[in-house]
Amino acid sequence: MSRSMDGLPKSLGKCPCEWLATAGVGLVGGIIAFILSLIHWPVPTVHDEFSHLLVADTLLEGRLSNPTPPVWPVFQSEHVVVTPTYASKYPLGPGALLALGQVLTGLPHAGLWIGAGLASASVVWLVRSITTLRIAIWAGLMVALHPNLQSIWSQTFMNGWLALTSASLVVGSAIRLRRAWTGSVAAVFVCGALGLGLTRPMEGLFCVAFASLFFLPRAVFAFREWWQGFSPIQCSWVLIPAVGGMSLLLAHHHAVTGRFTQMPYQLHEQQYGVAPLWIFQKPQTPSWLHDHSASDQTKTESNVKFISHTNPMMADRADNETTVSRFSLTSKEVPREIRAYHTDWSMDSYRKRASLSGWFSGCFERLRVSFEYFGLITILATVGLSKAWKWTKVQVTTLAVFGLLGISTFVPWIFPHYYSPMLPWLIVLSVIAIRHAPITMGEKLPGKTSARPLMASLLILQILLLLIEGYDLAYFSIPKWPHKRQAIENELLASEGKHLVLVRYSDLHNIHDEWVYNPADFDSARVLWARSWDSDYDSQLLDHFGDTHHIWVIEPDAEEVELKKFSKLSAQVP
Repeated sequence: MSRSMDGLPKSLGKCPCEWLATAGVGLVGGIIAFILSLIHWPVPTVHDEFSHLLVADTLLEGRLSNPTPPVWPVFQSEHVVVTPTYASKYPLGPGALLALGQVLTGLPHAGLWIGAGLASASVVWLVRSITTLRIAIWAGLMVALHPNLQSIWSQTFMNGWLALTSASLVVGSAIRLRRAWTGSVAAVFVCGALGLGLTRPMEGLFCVAFASLFFLPRAVFAFREWWQGFSPIQCSWVLIPAVGGMSLLLAHHHAVTGRFTQMPYQLHEQQYGVAPLWIFQKPQTPSWLHDHSASDQTKTESNVKFISHTNPMMADRADNETTVSRFSLTSKEVPREIRAYHTDWSMDSYRKRASLSGWFSGCFERLRVSFEYFGLITILATVGLSKAWKWTKVQVTTLAVFGLLGISTFVPWIFPHYYSPMLPWLIVLSVIAIRHAPITMGEKLPGKTSARPLMASLLILQILLLLIEGYDLAYFSIPKWPHKRQAIENELLASEGKHLVLVRYSDLHNIHDEWVYNPADFDSARVLWARSWDSDYDSQLLDHFGDTHHIWVIEPDAEEVELKKFSKLSAQVP
């Protein structure tokens, strides 16, 4: 087999058995995800899950966004835009995966299983770019059998499978492009980059930038040799997915926000956001907070001012200047729970990080999450860092890991799926640790066979940890309210007619236990959930839905949570 200048085989992945092996690992990942779902059937719980399901439902309706519902203030939910259109604030990727599962099986849950399979297979393809098929299969199985990824990402509608798949395609194709230009590999690179844009745009941008360091220097400094395989017809392999993907992104932006250059996420943050995206930015004062009642605004302003006075990074930048979007909201239109989400919980997360000491604390916490969540992969990657300054690929990989981890420290919030674009880089380092040898893997090296027992032992350990996670899924206590909400909705779906449920929260309601989420099409939906905190809005709902829907009231914070016939508010919620 011929070799390129860096000692790597030129014909990796040409054998059909390699594709069968890759598909087999993907099948293992999908089957394990399916089995865990049977042990504990996934029910949406977190705000983000409902929002991704809204994306899936919108796509299944053949749209990128939906008309604003009537009496829209009562249908507001976290992470959802209701005006000028009704849509999720998130990109299309995770929701599209759920929609695929719905189309193929009638269940959005199948999208989680498909995602697990795609991610496991893509890791095999990634690792095959640097080493043997045996180690590539091992790496794919480490993901397919990963206890945390399978017990969390495969069992929640807020997951990082598609981002992991896209990042693996980007890194794997970038390593292959280091050898020479290949149109099909460049097309995979573009598809992976678009996948990251549809899932984790910010982290994806940096992931693509770091991956480009693999091949751009050779494309510039070994210009004639690197481009010798170029042919004009191959441009279509790159241009078609690039133009198609960018057109979809821009069309989605315009459908939701009315602007090609404004993301739904940006519009949502303009309308609702108080805490900024980065800890070095100043807090925002959206229109609904600016014209808040004096008593409520005093609390929030003191919260913002406290941060600015105690944060040396922001002391000269704090003010209460109003940030008004094109579709600004008034204080009467924003319910109490959404106000609390942005002014209390979100700002508390920001306050913990928006200082020098808070930033250092965030750095250690992210390292802890990486070791705790990714487990053996992170531990092996740390061992692989011992080779960090001997080979170019290891240097780029190390730079990407610390770069992506460092960028994340400037974001106030910490969730494991944020790190999905970083995981392929950790996997590359873990492979280096397993071989503890140059990344070329081209010649026979001392101790080459000693890696096999270690690889087998790590897989067995993964299986044992996975069994423990499966036991926890079956018997560990879980929140009861999502299942209660689902049971009530199923009961209403089984009855005749259409139903509107008015949700009335108490003063002590947990803002993370949100009942008000709805499908994409209000006209055909048989069950709708709405907030009830203002008698004027209740009257408007009765005028609009009273003749076509059965009207119910539910109090989620009561001792006995049950449907009741409609009754007027006893008192106006402040």
